[in-house]
Amino acid sequence: MIEQIPIPKQSLKDIVYITRSNSELTEDDFRRFKRFVTFSYKEAIPPNMTLTPENKEILQERQGSFMNHAFALDFLESHHPARSESIIFAQLREDMIGYSIIAFRENSQISQVGLSFLGVREDFHNLGIGTELLRRRIKELSNLGIREYTVPIRTQVLRLYGKLNFDYSFSEGPTKKVVLITVRW
Repeated sequence: MIEQIPIPKQSLKDIVYITRSNSELTEDDFRRFKRFVTFSYKEAIPPNMTLTPENKEILQERQGSFMNHAFALDFLESHHPARSESIIFAQLREDMIGYSIIAFRENSQISQVGLSFLGVREDFHNLGIGTELLRRRIKELSNLGIREYTVPIRTQVLRLYGKLNFDYSFSEGPTKKVVLITVRW
């Protein structure tokens, strides 16, 4: 069973950020990612929590996060060697606590972003980890000559892009909680 353990602020300096391509992923990377998804599931569907009008939205948000994390893991597990992907993991000790995955469109010359995933473990929200993952992602894209991309994101993530002072615009997405955002830097 995975338990939520309070992390002292001084431990945050021990976070290691690791960047890999899809061909460099190890079994340990997949093992850590699976533990991350399992933790998200347990946060999304607590066994002894009663659904009330007050906590319904929180539980729906957590379930949405779990689905995104599970989809990201499935995407990595079914990776195609010809597809170009880049993964940044945030790791504290042996635990993965966040990730950023970017996949470039097949048959492109690494100039178009196809898919993008960003996730931080629930008990590490609001500590700057998502901001650092996004900062590193943008730096990597800039080094490849990419200056903008468009992705669907949950509306709650909009503030993350604002924190980094990106120029962005958004349009209606598939649901009220998801928008399409075009980020420029």
